[in-house]
Amino acid sequence: MASTLATVVARLKATAGERDDFAFDPHAYWKFGSHVVPGTSGSTSLTSPLKIDEQAFSIMKPTAYNAKPEKGHFLVEVQRLSTWQNHVDPAKLRPLPANVRSLEPIEVRQVDGQLVVWNGNHRAVSAFVEGTHSIVAVITNFDDARNLKYRKDSKTAEARPLSPGARPL
Repeated sequence: MASTLATVVARLKATAGERDDFAFDPHAYWKFGSHVVPGTSGSTSLTSPLKIDEQAFSIMKPTAYNAKPEKGHFLVEVQRLSTWQNHVDPAKLRPLPANVRSLEPIEVRQVDGQLVVWNGNHRAVSAFVEGTHSIVAVITNFDDARNLKYRKDSKTAEARPLSPGARPL
């Protein structure tokens, strides 16, 4: 059964002792801009609607946290985001404020031209459910020449500009 994003938390509290185990294809149930979170009756974890990109996570060296982000904040198109986090907790999904620029920026890594959510998966999924076109992000471009050294494939990776899915604020 589907729920509006605004009622997810209340329903989870009401069904705290229940467990609704089922598997589903997230892309068949999650709809961009639908304001609907699928199958949240007592579930503690849902498969993310954002395309999973496990390779982007595995390509990073442990020193990747030392990479330098781009200067400033960017507006990133929500539908161009992918994530390495496979599941989201429906209790953490919240309706977004009308002005998404007032939100704390999510952290995004660009790897091989893809924009991958590093921190802020629940805000990104909330934006997806609400049909928010763009969300504010801080971007670290691992395709940029200065950050290639933080990739395991640094000898073969090519430097690339920032994705067209991100534009400066």
